[in-house]
Amino acid sequence: MVRWPRLSWVFVGIVVTAMLSACGGGGTSSVGGGAVGTQSSTSSGSTSTTGSTTLTFSAISGVSSSSITIPAASGATTLNATLDTKIPAGVAAPSALTLKRSTQSIGGSDLTVYAVVALTVSGAVTLSESPSFSFTLSKVPSGTPYIAFFDENNAASGWSVLLGPGEITNRTVTFASQALVPPLSFVSNDVYLFALITTASAPTPGLAYSGTKSTNYTYNFSFNCVDPGCPGNTPAPLPAPTTLSYNVTTTVGAGSNAYPGTAPASGLVDESVSESDVSTLVTTSYTTDSWVGLSTASAPYSVNLYGTKQTEPSSDNLPVTTTIYGTPQTVDQFPQSSSITWTNAPAANIAYSYSDGSTGTRVIAADGTYVDTENLIVGGAGGTITTTENSDASGSIAGPLFSGLVSSLVFSAPSSGQINFTVNFTAAGQSEFGEPPSIPFGGDAQWFNTPPVFYTETDGMTLSASLPAGCTPNSFGSSATDVNRTINTLDTTLGFEETTILDSYEVNGVPICMTTSDTQNYAYDQQDNQPFTFILGGPLGLEVIATTEALVLQGSASTQSAARTTASLGSVSSDRAAVAAIQAHQLSYLAHARAVRRHTYLTTLRKQSAQSLRSIKGVR
Repeated sequence: MVRWPRLSWVFVGIVVTAMLSACGGGGTSSVGGGAVGTQSSTSSGSTSTTGSTTLTFSAISGVSSSSITIPAASGATTLNATLDTKIPAGVAAPSALTLKRSTQSIGGSDLTVYAVVALTVSGAVTLSESPSFSFTLSKVPSGTPYIAFFDENNAASGWSVLLGPGEITNRTVTFASQALVPPLSFVSNDVYLFALITTASAPTPGLAYSGTKSTNYTYNFSFNCVDPGCPGNTPAPLPAPTTLSYNVTTTVGAGSNAYPGTAPASGLVDESVSESDVSTLVTTSYTTDSWVGLSTASAPYSVNLYGTKQTEPSSDNLPVTTTIYGTPQTVDQFPQSSSITWTNAPAANIAYSYSDGSTGTRVIAADGTYVDTENLIVGGAGGTITTTENSDASGSIAGPLFSGLVSSLVFSAPSSGQINFTVNFTAAGQSEFGEPPSIPFGGDAQWFNTPPVFYTETDGMTLSASLPAGCTPNSFGSSATDVNRTINTLDTTLGFEETTILDSYEVNGVPICMTTSDTQNYAYDQQDNQPFTFILGGPLGLEVIATTEALVLQGSASTQSAARTTASLGSVSSDRAAVAAIQAHQLSYLAHARAVRRHTYLTTLRKQSAQSLRSIKGVR
């Protein structure tokens, strides 16, 4: 079983380095010295480029058998290893205060050392996967087992956790191999120590953030009523701007849910994000599972997001939304460099469901256009409404609208700078109200550029970027690597443009601060802000929804310093997966809000009265 324990990846690379130095390769190994009651056993061999190599140690006091399996390496080199029962002279023993797993101590006041492997390698070699370990002890170990690592040539870094928790079966403790991204380079004649330890209490894996979020709603419209039944042509009062503010706490940890579909790759990890938004009036919670994988085929190496599932446990009204991307979304790349850029395509399949029984699917094409099919449960009636956006900017909302009297609302592709709008009537609408098959409306000015661009994304990073005000105070200083993701979307059917900017500020791959800025700029308003109105059309700026959020990693300065030390080793930790998880959570939250807005609009259209058929207002 391949495991990706939370916060341990940073150390995997180091351990592997040491393991290579000590283990034999090429499918053969030699075992020397050691007998029951003795203190040490030696083993040597060489790495292989085509297969794994298992090195076996003879019994020593307290360890009846042990082995290390080295995956295929970049080249053949000689490995020498010594298994011992004690820490070498001159090296401080690991303690709960110094033994770190990325941004956390593993906890526990009682650390017990069962065995120590000292490894050296005669020539430079790299490894893309960690070795696996097996130790059979003379008695069942107590506590939670880990592999701790110490580099004698870098003693200032102290001890760190490489792997764990391990699996205990009777008296045998095993640690499975894990992928290393990027591959580790091993230095000849360096001495690496790998200690099998247990701690009396297991850590609570995860990263904890706190910060603030605000959402501002502003309006900029007036209208003249064009329906004879309207109460005059005087402009209606403008709704007052509204700002909603929250204190936010967010945690990121290892999830345990299966991928919601056929997994497109092996080794995907579920990262779970929980968020609590607290205002003066209400507390709202969101949870998101994100399935993350690593791309190691060639440098730069990538952290990829495959799918998400978001729920809002604090509400019975909002949907459970599951997204599976057509192509995995690249969220981060490394080794980090200011010259690295990338982009993503929006293609995805989305499924959502509400507690009232309403369900829906959205299929997003590679260019950002979509077909959204929602089955509405309105007073027990139901009815499927399909919202379509086409690549020429035309679109439609089709289904049993206006109590079954309207079959569709159709937006034309722009022509000569104008957008036309057509109401198509059902047979019942024509017979009961004497309406023609369709009534065209139009003349509204085109509010988007042509040819329409429905989705663009630019991604890159800036080294040593200054932290913004929202990222303070923190325990890291005033600068970090800024991994930026900027997304622009256009929806010509529901009538808005949106810009989302995600900045992940990282210290050696650990996200110490995350900021989000999102602006939805509407040219159509369907929120019943005016009497008799079901669609209010105008230029961009009719309604603007602006959301900002900043999350800062919590912890003491001493705890956070471990992130610098361990992450600098160059291996990928699950902290890098946390970057993908938090970004996915933020994007899901914004999509969640849009889905609720759309659901409210479609529900209103489904139940709208016949009188409203001619109550279409436009900004002139």
